[in-house]
Amino acid sequence: MTIIFYDIPSAAPENAWSPNTWKTRFALNYKGIPYKTEWVEYPDIEAHCIKLGIDATQKKADGKPLYTLPAIHDTSTGAYIADSLKIAEYLDKTYPDTPRLFPNNTVGLQVAFVEAFVSNLSALWQFALPAVNKILNPSSEAYFRRTREAMFGKTMEDLTPTGEAGAAEWAKFEKGLGNVNEWYNKNGGKGPFLLGETPSWGDLVVASYLIWLRIIFGAESRQWKDISSWHGGRWKTLLDSLKEYQSSWSGNLWRTRYHLNFKGIPYKTEWVEYPDIEPHCIKLGIPPTSTKADGTPAFTLPAIYDPATGVYISDSFRIAEYLDHTYPDTPPLLPQNTQALQAAFTEAFNANIAAVWDFIHPIIPSRLSPRSAAYFRRTREAAAGKNMEEFTPKGEEGVAQWARFKEGLERVDAWYAKSSGPFLLGDAPSWADFVVAARVGWCKNIFGEESWQWKDIASWHGGRWNALLDNLKQYRTVEA
Repeated sequence: MTIIFYDIPSAAPENAWSPNTWKTRFALNYKGIPYKTEWVEYPDIEAHCIKLGIDATQKKADGKPLYTLPAIHDTSTGAYIADSLKIAEYLDKTYPDTPRLFPNNTVGLQVAFVEAFVSNLSALWQFALPAVNKILNPSSEAYFRRTREAMFGKTMEDLTPTGEAGAAEWAKFEKGLGNVNEWYNKNGGKGPFLLGETPSWGDLVVASYLIWLRIIFGAESRQWKDISSWHGGRWKTLLDSLKEYQSSWSGNLWRTRYHLNFKGIPYKTEWVEYPDIEPHCIKLGIPPTSTKADGTPAFTLPAIYDPATGVYISDSFRIAEYLDHTYPDTPPLLPQNTQALQAAFTEAFNANIAAVWDFIHPIIPSRLSPRSAAYFRRTREAAAGKNMEEFTPKGEEGVAQWARFKEGLERVDAWYAKSSGPFLLGDAPSWADFVVAARVGWCKNIFGEESWQWKDIASWHGGRWNALLDNLKQYRTVEA
């Protein structure tokens, strides 16, 4: 079973951004249903839907049909469905052995909840829409601007109130979320979700809007910090509680995710917390990837299991070799017998970015769940012999080490400059490009798009690193 999921791309690191399409992405991830994303820019949605026979979801003011995303194509049944609610109902009905989006016959209550929730966001749109406009790709940005300015009767730049009026409208939004917080409080404190300890459709809808706000405003923005702090941290806690259904953060894991997406091989993600990796690998017979300082085997992720061959493999390079060998009709990761060169490139690249680790490691625990954060902190502090807070150099030492990181990337930039295209082998990406993109994207995610660190990196070497991420954006998505 494989779902084709039609989503709207963006210039944001996550690519996926829309609250409406995130509802379906959350639903597929929560149910563990494998899917492949196909990206459709705003002005292409109508033609795309008509071509595939996907139904319109609404009517425009002039009575003509309106086509919207999300939409899915279920290759197992042949069905095409649009509208996130209809998709959710379809998934519950068609895949009853997966976790329910509408448990205990609550579909009517959940639909009413969503309508009430959205009605409490009326003060938000004037702040959010201009922020959305800034993260879209050019063709979608022009479409979004034209249609929304016609809808509101003012330019995008004039939409957001400022000064006292802006403060008053932002307070109205906080009050609206306060109403929703009161509904959550009625679960008796039994968990972070509407039904207690089990997430359901209403939670995924709320989380879809929250992740949208975090993406469009930025994780370090005043707006997101406000929202995260409101109502006892309710909204940050809700997103954290659904973290396993959102995305992957590790640069190493992103290599394999990139590879699977590039080859178009459907996959399902199983999430494993840091302290559980070793017992999980031992239980499944996944081999270790290296040896610890004390001589005992070290088990790491990524790892894959291919049910078509019964094979378990760990280590991202070995996985890439396996995928090329086993699926020769897919785009090659190691073309033209370049395995040795690409392996050597990886070692050289990692050596050239070594100066960044002391800046990155102290931030990582804040991106992890509590158990993984505690494990990460304990093991890294033991290896370094100092507290995590002491990792990052300060003052002149910090400036010098950041300069060394820039110099390291400058050497990598010189290697790219010898190519005739945007990738190391020219016009087609290969293993090495995905290694670099995984690390660069990791920096973007860990530091934050609005951080001075990422703004530095994005500006270096003629914008090389941001351009590389953009060129590989279609493969930077998190499937089930």
